[in-house]
Amino acid sequence: MNQFKKIKIKLYLFKQMLRSIFDYPEMKTYEEQNYDEYWKHRNLNLATKMNSFQKWRADASLKYIENDSTLLDLGSGDGSMLQYLSDKKPMGEAIAADISDYALDLAKKRGIKTYKVNISNPDELNILPPADYIFMFEIIEHVPNSESMLNWAIRNSKKGVFFSVPNTGFITHRLRLVLGRFPLQWRVYPSEILVESTGLEKIRAKAI
Repeated sequence: MNQFKKIKIKLYLFKQMLRSIFDYPEMKTYEEQNYDEYWKHRNLNLATKMNSFQKWRADASLKYIENDSTLLDLGSGDGSMLQYLSDKKPMGEAIAADISDYALDLAKKRGIKTYKVNISNPDELNILPPADYIFMFEIIEHVPNSESMLNWAIRNSKKGVFFSVPNTGFITHRLRLVLGRFPLQWRVYPSEILVESTGLEKIRAKAI
């Protein structure tokens, strides 16, 4: 990578950090939004790649995943992580579960099996097949009864569950507090974030 491109990337990251500190997205209520619009807002397409943090998280997961394993990604979005994992290591079936038709259509084009489900509804979770590994990245803060969902995943995974929790302590959120602003963790509408996932220390699973 040439020096000019490195500088351009650093300036872009700096710009994004400044926006995270000082700006708010356009305020919209839940009724005016849906998950198709959420994914379209992110301008995803088949050429879209994971960001550096998403890639780091996928690489960290690979250390624990055995070859020829079945993978189930709850709140999968466009299936880019499942595709990345399958490209890096021989896998069995990869399954994407999401409520967005737009995101699932992208996952299908990646050759991934899809299920359209509302993952916050326990009854709909039960239509999903068990898998060796279940992923729950950036979703438990978006749904009610997140501990129940984690327990469901533990019961339905044969080898392990990977999940993430919100990082309100990240530097941009701390700087917002210094400036008297509320930490910002939503992208399209404020009700994206429902909980801070209390009691997760009681859940025995793999956290990344």
